[in-house]
Amino acid sequence: MTIGQRIAELRKNCGYSQEYIAERLDVSRQAVSKWESDKSSPSTDNLIALSELLGSTVEYIAVGKENTAEPVVQYIAADKPSRKKMNRKQRLIVTLGIAAAVLISLWAGLHIFAPIEWDSGACAGGYGSDIYRKYETELLESFVSSSDNAGNITAITVVDLPEVDWEGRNITIRIPVRYTHKTRGEFCEWVSFFGKKYWTDCINWKWTAIDGSRTPDIGVPMTHWGEDGKPVDDYYELLEEWLIGQSMNSVIKNSERN
Repeated sequence: MTIGQRIAELRKNCGYSQEYIAERLDVSRQAVSKWESDKSSPSTDNLIALSELLGSTVEYIAVGKENTAEPVVQYIAADKPSRKKMNRKQRLIVTLGIAAAVLISLWAGLHIFAPIEWDSGACAGGYGSDIYRKYETELLESFVSSSDNAGNITAITVVDLPEVDWEGRNITIRIPVRYTHKTRGEFCEWVSFFGKKYWTDCINWKWTAIDGSRTPDIGVPMTHWGEDGKPVDDYYELLEEWLIGQSMNSVIKNSERN
């Protein structure tokens, strides 16, 4: 009996197909067919793998020699976990999984650790204005509800354009505001908000400070907050009413003088 005949006999006794043998040994079905037809011989590694898979010995498959120590060898081997080789499909899946994990890590790293300059460059200008518009309400709410001002600010107005600066992942927005405090009176100050980027265009605002070194120039009011602590959408209508009221007061005062 030839090597090929012994391989074929052992395979059939185990109920295995040539495709199954090929998959377990990570070879082609044609290679198994050539072994069984004695057109080629399996390598030493494949002989060892065949003996383990078919429950035989290398000596029997190679030369037809029965090994009396086989039961002992098999008993000892059974106590050891067998190492299974990955086939081509499994290796491809693992490789693609590793590549996907690397790409996801790089993508997340760019969003998290990239400096704000990258985000601003992608906007082709106007990044500071976009960030301000996105966070204006949140920042002013935090200022109004801070421990020193909670419940004391009755109205707040943004009186001019804000200033936005950034370096690395840190960003500062300075907003010129005029606000009325219940006990301290009316103020016109620059309020600075300091934050740190944690994702693209997403800022975690850390703390707030008032810049007492300068006073903002009063320009056209941009946002007005009413006594209920919420933005007044129709502020320009209220401003127009206020101007009309001021004009009427002037007329009344002039008539009283006359």
